Amino acid sequence: MPVAILLTRLEADVKSYLNITPAQAVALCDDFESYGITTFEQFEDAFYYQTESWRADEDMAEHLFTEVDCQELHPAIEGCIDWQVVWDSHYRFDFWSVCIDETTYYFFNS
Repeated sequence: MPVAILLTRLEADVKSYLNITPAQAVALCDDFESYGITTFEQFEDAFYYQTESWRADEDMAEHLFTEVDCQELHPAIEGCIDWQVVWDSHYRFDFWSVCIDETTYYFFNS
């Protein structure tokens, strides 16, 4: 018989919001306090993006550049961009992330 996991209010709210398992919610919330997240409202304000990509930082950089900054790439250079360099040199300073079971969750730095 599986062991029941008792969730804090924040863990339960995060579990419901992201539709994840109780164990995933606990793992995700483990570092929240060190980033000043103690309530669900703070979580909602900080949470930005999630991806299951094996190249999560690159996916995030491309998303920020094309979807948020609304920059269009010419098809001739689209495959030539090193999105990891873009992430490392431009975007990583504004976010922190947690990877749980092959899903990476991104949060705004406060």
